Amino acid sequence: MTPSGDASDVSDPAQPVVATASNSGGTAKPLQDMPPNFLADYDSLTILAVHSFNFPEDALRDKYQEAQENVHLWQAWEAATTEEHLTSKTKSHDLPSDSSAKSILARSDYRAKVIKYWRGHGNWLSSTSTQTGTKTLKVVRSKANAAVVQVLSAVLPPIFADVEVILKPILRSLFFQQAGPAPPHLFTFVAHSYDTVAKAVSTTIRELTFDINIGPPDKSDTVQVEMAYALAGRSFIHELWNKQKESVKAPMFSAGEGIMQKFTVHLAAIPALNAAS
Repeated sequence: MTPSGDASDVSDPAQPVVATASNSGGTAKPLQDMPPNFLADYDSLTILAVHSFNFPEDALRDKYQEAQENVHLWQAWEAATTEEHLTSKTKSHDLPSDSSAKSILARSDYRAKVIKYWRGHGNWLSSTSTQTGTKTLKVVRSKANAAVVQVLSAVLPPIFADVEVILKPILRSLFFQQAGPAPPHLFTFVAHSYDTVAKAVSTTIRELTFDINIGPPDKSDTVQVEMAYALAGRSFIHELWNKQKESVKAPMFSAGEGIMQKFTVHLAAIPALNAAS
């Protein structure tokens, strides 16, 4: 799904957007130097990453920890480079820098575009599946949240049953009853499994993206809820990421780690996401 808004600066290769980690020179500012209101954007939970910790027997523990560290570094790099480009856009006045709801919406929209672009171009991520859809509902405004939760829960395959423990309370807290577009949301779910044939840990990523727009209430306080969503499956190719991460300087990772803490949740155990569909 492509969120609404102008994405020419992301999709145009002539613009200064990196497509691989090797293009990132490690110039990221320390976390404390980033505008605090930008980091506060993450409090709205428009971007969320859920990591599973489902270790097998001790003999494979080191392999799993190495796989999780790779994904951790990738997401730290992704977070830092996204904020770096977003900050550049605010300095050039292409994006607002204040903390109003409208400005947070604009920055969240840009973040989602940039992350989706890099995930589609980084050679360490291989697309395995894509499911998209739209839904239009007419509900009483006070029940808009419940309607959104019901639709998105139906989109998720049964393998996400444990993830819903986190997903549903978050969705219920977003209060989509206000008329107009909500910020685009991008939720990432990561899990690992052991490939007995390749004798290696494989990492599967499920990426749920959704946009929501709510129309003004009528005389009976009924609103029209328009939703667009996508569920993408990706394989994380550790061998290719290992080659790329060597060219990323340490400041890029350290800057991204602080950002990641704002949107990352760790679960004790989730079934391997690629065990079923």
